[in-house]
Amino acid sequence: MEKELISIIIPTRNEAENIVKLLDSIRSQTYRPIEVLVVDGCSTDGTPGLVKEYSKRYSTDDFKIKLLSECDFGSIRSPANAKNIGFANARGVYALFIDADYVILDRNFISRVVEALRNTPWVSVR
Repeated sequence: MEKELISIIIPTRNEAENIVKLLDSIRSQTYRPIEVLVVDGCSTDGTPGLVKEYSKRYSTDDFKIKLLSECDFGSIRSPANAKNIGFANARGVYALFIDADYVILDRNFISRVVEALRNTPWVSVR
């Protein structure tokens, strides 16, 4: 059975200190395919450049990173707005929202989330 695409939506603003650690933890996941949508709130600390460079270096057919900017979608800047933009642009069967200052320690975390989502319309995993 082919696995379903999961879209991971990350609202971010000025998270240069954290975003690469989070992307590394997502890339190390055992589950594929993954689409990562980083929705940046017009950062001034270089966050978008780090995401672009990471995408160039590590994107593959089954692990894609897309950078979106809230600046391109109007004047509202908030985590909720960034989540809505990410969700509207997501292609996955499933959507997972993760804060930019988070690091996933369990390499099977996304597999567990997808398995739970197959059985229920929403899930909270610790």
